[in-house]
Amino acid sequence: MAKISRLDWLAKFGFAARGVLYILLGWIALNTRSRTDEGQGAVFDTLHDMPAGSLILGATLVGLVAYGIYRLACGVFDIDHKGSEPKGLGGRALQVGSGFTHLFLAFTGWKYLQGAKPANNAGDRTSEQAAQTVLSMPMGSWVLILVGIVFFGAAAEQLRKAWRKSHMKGCSAEAPPFVCTIGQIGLASRAVVFAIVGWSFLRAAWTEDHHAARGLGSALAALRGHDTAYVLAAAGMILFGVFSLLLARYRIVPPVDVVKAGRAKAAALAS
Repeated sequence: MAKISRLDWLAKFGFAARGVLYILLGWIALNTRSRTDEGQGAVFDTLHDMPAGSLILGATLVGLVAYGIYRLACGVFDIDHKGSEPKGLGGRALQVGSGFTHLFLAFTGWKYLQGAKPANNAGDRTSEQAAQTVLSMPMGSWVLILVGIVFFGAAAEQLRKAWRKSHMKGCSAEAPPFVCTIGQIGLASRAVVFAIVGWSFLRAAWTEDHHAARGLGSALAALRGHDTAYVLAAAGMILFGVFSLLLARYRIVPPVDVVKAGRAKAAALAS
């Protein structure tokens, strides 16, 4: 019987959960524009309001934990063979950052399940609260600048993958050609939203105003004044979600036992 710690199962479950998250975010943006800036709160609401909503939301959160563990494993164990050169280490650092981000998102959703439901129209406050905490620390502005640069780096990486079609690396040869096209459009749209998030953190650092920091939902909402760009970005979020679901089917991930691999790495570091 496959262990839950096997990387291939974690990846498949995680890609599916990420897909659900982005599809709903894009759908909410297109159908209920006033709720777009609520971001993850609106997504959690939508999942929770479905029949058997608590179970569906809980399963999605478990999937986000699985994806977080998968991304952390990719960065720590170099599953994608990025190497230990500066460029490779940068890519692995982005993977680790993505892992922690999705684990934190799952934790936020767990608090929602426990009854910590945000007030209506409260907006996507997680980024603002994080920025406020960081700004209260010594050299907090520099930390926010670093966060902004990381998001810009992630946006550039999304565009690079879309341009070079490297997002298909590791996918099965059975994947239909349309998977590549859907991924390109989704990645390009995600890059735009990531760039807006990055700029918002740089602005928060420059003005020392935590209200300037944006999450995915509020970054997407920032485009509402430009109808065409907004619709394209929202549709792109849906396509990125669809691409994630397709990755759950076609991505080839080695069946590494991350628990065993973690123990081996810890033992190697201790010796």
